[in-house]
Amino acid sequence: MKLDGKMLRMDSMMISSSCKKLFHIELVYTVNLKLIKALNKINPKLVPEELKCYLEEGYKNETIYRTRDKDATTKLEWGC
Repeated sequence: MKLDGKMLRMDSMMISSSCKKLFHIELVYTVNLKLIKALNKINPKLVPEELKCYLEEGYKNETIYRTRDKDATTKLEWGC
């Protein structure tokens, strides 16, 4: 077929970039969630009000899986 392995399709590069962003969001989310759950277990008053959304059912889906590519960068900002 004589395919050139040096050439990449643009859409493949865009998908790869989107996956990297979502991976970073999920990594930050997971670290935050574990910390917030640990604090909540010790004493719920230790969890700041603006971060209690991490304890809500379905928040992970809203934060990670329903993120559009253009919104991925802003999801990494502080708070809910």
